[in-house]
Amino acid sequence: MKSFYQYLLSLYLFCSLLIAAASWVWQRQDEQQRLQLQLQQYAQIIELSLRPNLGQISAEQLTQRLAELQFDATFPIAALAIYQNDGLPLAVVGDIARLPQRVLPNLNSQFSLLADEYYWYAQQIIRTQTLPFEQFGTATQTEAVLVILPEPLGIGWRELWPMVLAWLLLTVIVLTNAVFFNRRGHQLRQAIDSLQREHDQADIGASVAKSGLPELQPIKQLLAEQHQQRVSLEQQLDSTRMQQQQLTKALENTRQEWQNTVTAQLSLRQCVNRWLHQWQLLDLRREQLPEPLFNVLKQLQHNYGLLQFGDFQCTPVVTSLPMWLAEQTDKLAALLPADSSLDWLEYPELNQYQVTLDQHSLLLAMQAMLALSMRSETMKRLQFRIGIDLPDSPRLTMQLRCDGNGLPPHVLQHLKSSHSSELQWRDADIAVLQLLQQRQGAELRIESLEGLGVSISFSLPIACHTNADASLLGPLLLFDADPERLRERLHLLSSCTVQIIGCSDLNELQQRLAEQAYSLLIIMLPGQAPSQQWQQFLQHCTLPMLAFAAPLNFRQWRQLLPCYSSSLFCLQFIKQRLSGVMSPSSKKLLVVDDNQTNQAFINILLQGKAVTVCAVETAAAALWQCKQEKFDMVLLDIQLPDLSGTEVARQLRQLEDYQSIPILAFTAHALPSEQAEFKAAGMDDILLKPLDPCKFDKLLATYRLF
Repeated sequence: MKSFYQYLLSLYLFCSLLIAAASWVWQRQDEQQRLQLQLQQYAQIIELSLRPNLGQISAEQLTQRLAELQFDATFPIAALAIYQNDGLPLAVVGDIARLPQRVLPNLNSQFSLLADEYYWYAQQIIRTQTLPFEQFGTATQTEAVLVILPEPLGIGWRELWPMVLAWLLLTVIVLTNAVFFNRRGHQLRQAIDSLQREHDQADIGASVAKSGLPELQPIKQLLAEQHQQRVSLEQQLDSTRMQQQQLTKALENTRQEWQNTVTAQLSLRQCVNRWLHQWQLLDLRREQLPEPLFNVLKQLQHNYGLLQFGDFQCTPVVTSLPMWLAEQTDKLAALLPADSSLDWLEYPELNQYQVTLDQHSLLLAMQAMLALSMRSETMKRLQFRIGIDLPDSPRLTMQLRCDGNGLPPHVLQHLKSSHSSELQWRDADIAVLQLLQQRQGAELRIESLEGLGVSISFSLPIACHTNADASLLGPLLLFDADPERLRERLHLLSSCTVQIIGCSDLNELQQRLAEQAYSLLIIMLPGQAPSQQWQQFLQHCTLPMLAFAAPLNFRQWRQLLPCYSSSLFCLQFIKQRLSGVMSPSSKKLLVVDDNQTNQAFINILLQGKAVTVCAVETAAAALWQCKQEKFDMVLLDIQLPDLSGTEVARQLRQLEDYQSIPILAFTAHALPSEQAEFKAAGMDDILLKPLDPCKFDKLLATYRLF
């Protein structure tokens, strides 16, 4: 027992020293923190007071200002000093001897608390106004360094009450343990004596039992009951300990879940702040980026925010991909630069099946693929292939190929290693593709070769259903000067036509037309300007025709004949135009006007009405179109780029199909002499600009156009 008390005394002394050391360290850290907070607030006050006039007042005025600030301080200040950029003092007040002779400012921190051999002092860097830059953050210029030397604080004995309280608590614990173990030892000695007596009594009882005395039976029964009670109490104690362990484990799990939730919220907040910052950076570059590129990046940044932080709901619906694609080609083509061309190549399976997918996710993936392909320098031509892979698990496959110099190295590095939340404002396309890849179970593969362009493949799982509406069209003739693209489009149109023949040479085209009759001619016009041979062919061709031209030469071909942009060539677009040409069911109006605003306004006025509008911009295109098909009315502008409207009307009246067709003059003014000239040329009526919708409807109804 003596050795135990010696051990307890040693432990008491050791803990007392440990409490004293811990309290001293805590006191020093608390003093440093309070001092740092006071000095930082005081330094900010001095900085705000001195910054406006720092470079405009003399050293004497600056010294006087420092003296006033030292006098107004809420805690004792030994000295104040302003140091120049070279580290030498400019103005000093107070205890000069204790100030450093030269300072080296810490440019990584605005405020810093330092210590020499005996004292604490603070440095505050006074800077000029922050200048924003586009890409490299901010830049600042150091004007001066403020040094604050506080009076040394005495030892705050009143702050050492935790040490005293801990020491008193330790003393109480040690004394309590000493008393407890003393009492416990006394109880153990009594228990040993009791066991000895019970042993002696057991021997006596055994001897008495052997003698067969009946008086010992009640004692034996009482001992058995006590034994059962002790066993029951031990079982209850074990059950209580097990419940305590379970509660402790549940509490630990709850604490861990709470910590994980807090960590996730902090991470989400950082991601949202970063996304907002990237959105602001993108908006600052509106004037520097091409408008199509800015628009697509803005859409992708918005959708990336919905995917990452918003309530983005994936709603799969049964979709006919050719019909859906025909509705989206205009939107997707508008994202590209004006000098680039986009060709849509669909595989025949799209016409044979309907698929179940989320249309918004599909459009988002296409936008991101187009934006990523635009990173290839000198990119001019794109091909977008869409098909359905039908193994055990059907997948929609999309492949975008473009020419150019390939993707820059840093873009390829982002695609391999970057997380979507770490990308910059220009990388919204990569972030969207990565998120769709994670959430939709998609596969993304990108190949980029320097000087050979980029290939982007994206596939996602879908559900397929057989398309019952797969009607076939009559024999077609397809012309495309690009042999590879011709093969692709012949394969595409073979699923919706009875017969289709292709050729890539103009002479072969003329020979095909002479040998066999076709229901329709589809022409992919050459990429160069119209040659004399092409002009002669178009003037003499009488077969119904659908023509497509690349954006670069679109206006030149449009002056010869009505044509569509090559980016609109898709399966559903062709089927709609074919059905309209081969089985017309509505009245047809030809609008001849070189003002595209007037053409668009007329299309808006006739939406929802059984009138098909065909618009051309030149007299030559109007005459050629009238030879191809018969219109129910011609709306003819008087001032055209090549011929006057009156001359076009005279030539139309010479055609057999247009001797009784209503021809209306479309002009901004009509004097009596001009009206007579219009009548003499064969025009039936006059429609004045700007167009009055009520008068326009009344005039069309008069001539029974609807």
